[in-house]
Amino acid sequence: MCVMHTGHMSKQLIDIKTLRERRNWTQGDMAKFFGVDKATVWRWENVKIPERGAARNALEREWANSKPLPSEVA
Repeated sequence: MCVMHTGHMSKQLIDIKTLRERRNWTQGDMAKFFGVDKATVWRWENVKIPERGAARNALEREWANSKPLPSEVA
């Protein structure tokens, strides 16, 4: 399942699974990077990411700085 999210204020789309793939991270890698557990990363991918706060800001920064995969450009 791919869940796209829009931010409350910024309206920036963030696809958590694509972000993980862009960084070549497992859910565990992403959890460690953001200081959360794997269940939180799963929830971000499948249910909902934070609409505001530190985690949201960090996710937006990582998304903005990640380069699209070749499959995204095609």
